Amino acid sequence: MLAVLAELHVAVDELEKNIVPTWQGLVDPLERIGDRHSRTWGIVSHLKGVRDSDALRAAVEAVQPENVKLGLRLSQSKPLYEGFKALKEGTEWATLSPGQQRVVENELRDFVLGGVGLEGE
Repeated sequence: MLAVLAELHVAVDELEKNIVPTWQGLVDPLERIGDRHSRTWGIVSHLKGVRDSDALRAAVEAVQPENVKLGLRLSQSKPLYEGFKALKEGTEWATLSPGQQRVVENELRDFVLGGVGLEGE
């Protein structure tokens, strides 16, 4: 699991460095990252629910901080937030379906709720 989380951090690094504020350049890659994270952690959670043991609890506890770190990073990434803002303010916005626009608006809301806009001490 730590290896998967490390790979996901690398994927986020690449996405943050190369933001293209389009559906294909931002939303699709971020969705792939989130999907892999959810599926992988979902397997761990399911296994813990059906086959819990001291060893498994210890393994989950060892990985949990890195899992939380990735989740926080995804919800508080300033470059990703700026990319979503640029997508909404850009020319591609008008070509997005209402469902796609809602996804972008929800992502922007979630970034704000995640604290990405907070600054100061």
